[in-house]
Amino acid sequence: MYDIGRIELDRISKNNRAFSIIMLLVVLGTFFDAIEQYNAGYAATGVSAAFHISAAAISTQVEFITFGFMAVGGLMAGYMGDNLGRRFLYSFNLGIYAIGALISALSVNYIMFLLGRMVVGLGLGGEIAIGLTLISEIMPTRIRSQFTGIVNVGPGFGIFAVAVLALLFLGPYEGIFGGPYLAWRWFLGVLILPALLILVYRRYIPETPRFLISKGRQDEAFAVIKMLSEDKLIPVKRLKSYYNINELKNSINIMI
Repeated sequence: MYDIGRIELDRISKNNRAFSIIMLLVVLGTFFDAIEQYNAGYAATGVSAAFHISAAAISTQVEFITFGFMAVGGLMAGYMGDNLGRRFLYSFNLGIYAIGALISALSVNYIMFLLGRMVVGLGLGGEIAIGLTLISEIMPTRIRSQFTGIVNVGPGFGIFAVAVLALLFLGPYEGIFGGPYLAWRWFLGVLILPALLILVYRRYIPETPRFLISKGRQDEAFAVIKMLSEDKLIPVKRLKSYYNINELKNSINIMI
């Protein structure tokens, strides 16, 4: 049955915008992932001035907490991905990240700041692993390797972007954003709204037919394959009502 789902996906045209949009939404997740791995180091001087803790201690502690909770988040993401679906995490993880970034940016003491970093780590944990799994299962074979490679470009752009943002908010223009006591807050919070916007559009990412078939949800798998074959992306909650399942079975010609 898995192979049948793959065969049907492989029949879809290579020039398919739906696949490109899915890939872009995954890439943007890895982009944010990379930014959050590096931005605290840039902000350490400002956080040090605000909370009177050495910048070296902040960098060490924040990296330990962020990476540690990303590992925890990754383990949780793996469990949820196998049991609840590849796209399940994508329905809320950037929202958790946004909450963590907001807590960090508005923190009134160092403990609150570290709490925000914990939440950020949980939100972004597993982002890359789940994204690559989704790409490998939903993309046609002929473009899978190409799109997997493109997904791995996201972190590179993220590392570059965080340096540019640090230059903008913490460099010569720091005074525009309130000086060393406030600029770091803008720096840590500037990507909250873009992250939430991406989260809104991620509701269009479908579950992979492979996962759906493995859970006995063939009707939903048919609907996803049909949607992608028509180069459409429909919110998941509307997908089953959008297509007539019996007609799908005939058009896709899959025997249950």
